[in-house]
Amino acid sequence: MTRLVAVYGSLRAGLHNHHLLHEARLVGRECLSGFALYDLGHFPAAVRAKHTQIVVELYEVQHHHIEKLDRLEWYYPENIEGSLYIREQVQTSRGASWLYIYNQYLGDTPRVTSGDWAMYYHERS
Repeated sequence: MTRLVAVYGSLRAGLHNHHLLHEARLVGRECLSGFALYDLGHFPAAVRAKHTQIVVELYEVQHHHIEKLDRLEWYYPENIEGSLYIREQVQTSRGASWLYIYNQYLGDTPRVTSGDWAMYYHERS
């Protein structure tokens, strides 16, 4: 059974964790409203926010991809409070999709105002 996952950070094409989506099928790219992006250093954090949007790539994935992504994102369904990210379903133009949302305090973490991690990451490198 395939599922959709929306990725916005290091899992996007050309970035360092994209290899985890090996054999996944890219089905589109879009702006996802209601989220903001923050710079945690080598990877971003997406959180719910009004009047903002983030750029995501949508991939059709298998269950084994989700298991790998859960490990990468430190998502523990049995311990949500201890998870770095939580996996939630969001609506996209292609239907329901999983999205990893940051689950920790951000403090003074800088915001990526463009909402596009790939562009931001390449500009600062």
